Amino acid sequence: MKICSNCKRENKDDAVFCTGCGRKFKKETDIAKIVLLVGVFLVLFSSIFFGILNWGIMNNLFRLLFFCFESCLFFLLSLALKKVSNVTSRIFLVIGLVLTPFTLALIPYYNLIPNILYNEALIYTYLAVLFLLTYAAYILINFKFKSKILDYLAYFSLLFSIICTVGVFTSSLTILAFVLVLYMLVLTIVSKFLTGNRVYYIFSIILSFLLIPLLIAVFLYKSDIEIIMSIIIFVLFVADLYLKMIFNKKSVMHFFTPFFLQLLSFVLICNMFGDSDTISIIALAAVNIVFYFVTLIFKNNMFSIVTLILTHILLAFLTFLCMVISNNMILVIVSLLALVYNLGLLIAKKYNFAHIFITLNVLFAVVGLNFWLYNFSSLIIVTFLSIVYLIIYLVLKLIKNKYDFIYLIIMLAIGLVSIFMELNGSFGIIKLILCITFIIGYILINIFKENIALRIIWFIILNGIIFTLFNNLYYGLLAASLFTIVTSVIFQKTLKLDYKPYLLYAEIAIFAATFFNTMHHSLISLFINVLAFVLGYLCVSYFHNKKPWKIAYIMVGLLYITKLIGVVIEPIVISSLIAILIDLIIIVSMYLLDRFNSKELVIISLVTLIPYYTLLGKGISTTSDELYLIPFVVYHVLLTFVIKWKSNTNRNVFILIPFFLFAVLFLFINSGVISTIICAVYALIYMIMGLVKKYNLLVFFAIGYLVLAILFQIFTVLNSMAAIIALLVVGFILIFVAVFYSTRKKD
Repeated sequence: MKICSNCKRENKDDAVFCTGCGRKFKKETDIAKIVLLVGVFLVLFSSIFFGILNWGIMNNLFRLLFFCFESCLFFLLSLALKKVSNVTSRIFLVIGLVLTPFTLALIPYYNLIPNILYNEALIYTYLAVLFLLTYAAYILINFKFKSKILDYLAYFSLLFSIICTVGVFTSSLTILAFVLVLYMLVLTIVSKFLTGNRVYYIFSIILSFLLIPLLIAVFLYKSDIEIIMSIIIFVLFVADLYLKMIFNKKSVMHFFTPFFLQLLSFVLICNMFGDSDTISIIALAAVNIVFYFVTLIFKNNMFSIVTLILTHILLAFLTFLCMVISNNMILVIVSLLALVYNLGLLIAKKYNFAHIFITLNVLFAVVGLNFWLYNFSSLIIVTFLSIVYLIIYLVLKLIKNKYDFIYLIIMLAIGLVSIFMELNGSFGIIKLILCITFIIGYILINIFKENIALRIIWFIILNGIIFTLFNNLYYGLLAASLFTIVTSVIFQKTLKLDYKPYLLYAEIAIFAATFFNTMHHSLISLFINVLAFVLGYLCVSYFHNKKPWKIAYIMVGLLYITKLIGVVIEPIVISSLIAILIDLIIIVSMYLLDRFNSKELVIISLVTLIPYYTLLGKGISTTSDELYLIPFVVYHVLLTFVIKWKSNTNRNVFILIPFFLFAVLFLFINSGVISTIICAVYALIYMIMGLVKKYNLLVFFAIGYLVLAILFQIFTVLNSMAAIIALLVVGFILIFVAVFYSTRKKD
């Protein structure tokens, strides 16, 4: 019964409000449950490490008995945990049910049956019968237990029974895969008639995922019979996948089936035609194109779209592979197959993006044919194609044809290819023409106000091309940044579009190039850097007027001035004095112009310390004993001035802090088995006292101390049988005390 502290009226234990005065009862923490959980943790922790410590000296009988003990332990803990949570109790019961057949399956492994029975077929028979009985036991138990997890475990047991049954007669992976695919197919068909029980269907899906590695292994066999069986298994597996999608239109298999089909067809076809790259590549392209058109029968958008994407990825991969192996004849054939595929998409589904891939297919077919019959330089071909596509784009744009953007996409692809071809090349006229072509294209798509995403992608590729125009990243950053600032400012003012993101990119690039400048470049380049930096700062001030960003820019600018003066004027003293003078003039000017307040100028002026320390010939000292006082000062300020204690509970926690500090000190000073056992007993006593006195903080203190004891003495615990047994006993005592206390409280 609950007694109201206000009116002293008795109320029921589950009452939320007092029936007399209406006062709400404060929800009490059931400390017995926490103690029970600590006890369960200690028992599991100590019992498992007991087995680990003694595993090497145990004979097979004791190893089996250890698993038997663990199985029984989970059943007992399941009963005890009903006091805490019914869900947790059921989880421990399920673990016990899993450990039981696992333990029985270890009997032949540990040589605990008569030698006369040690026959491979008899062992497989024993395991098949064991897992079949386990399946039956799980089904019977689940009539009352009502758990889907137990249903899945039952079908896993039946799966293991089937595997062991196959092992009785043959060791062929191909036969095993055939039987398991049939088992999966039967589950899928049965799920059609047992619509109320989805476990059959879901387990069949799980089995689909589990069979993939086995099927890959089976498809790697090269004998004629094995290949024929692999084809039959593949057909059955595909039939099962399609049945899953027919029976359930919202199945997850609509997403995963395309991945399975591509993976398995890739392995099977590569193995069947492993001696001929030509046939393998053509077969892969043709089979996966057929897979897509089959998906149209199912009228499921997810299935069709995923297959569509994966087929395009595969065709792109095969195209890239043909380019890598320099087989231009196969490149032409694959491009033509892809062309037929995309023409089919255009006719059957009216997909507008098919025009993009049709153009790409024609492009690769032409390139492959060119390399097959001629021997032009790759960069010359790329540059020529980029000019052609730019002209076509301009013409189509002027006549307002809706497919003009296709040629922008193709030019982007050409730009990307050129970046990879000439990433480390030298400056050349062909590369310059390519760069100018893309600059003109970038200007055109901005004038015509193309889609923002397309403009961004074009901008990225253009920067990559500009970078490849130079051998040095520094020059590339300056060139790309200057071009970005000039064009973006012009477009910002004339086209009235938002080019701030582009300008921010240029600002960051100039900032990075200036900050990491090694000053090993020519003076012309360094002064071009000054010009770029000035333009960048003007953009920062005008378009991104954020003080932290401006302060960072100014500090890097002052740093660059110092480094530049050091390059122009060799004497260190003179260059340092001039650098300090220029820094101070700039800072004072900013103060007089009222651009920044005093605190911000103090931050900026810290850069002046660099030439100052250089002038004095000293390094900046980072060793100061006074710095060690900072954590203590912060701790004192937080506890004294910041934290406002609103309840006695918080105050009591604050009081317990010194006890924790002394306990940790004790743990540091004392070590060894005896110390660990004493710490565990000490924590146990305080935990029981907290339960008896109903002082929860004392229980929490004891739990925390016990955890610290285990953590600080973890290696002592793991290497000492006495410590493990002591923790095991403490755990059982805690479970008993918690259950007894909870039972007495109910009485």
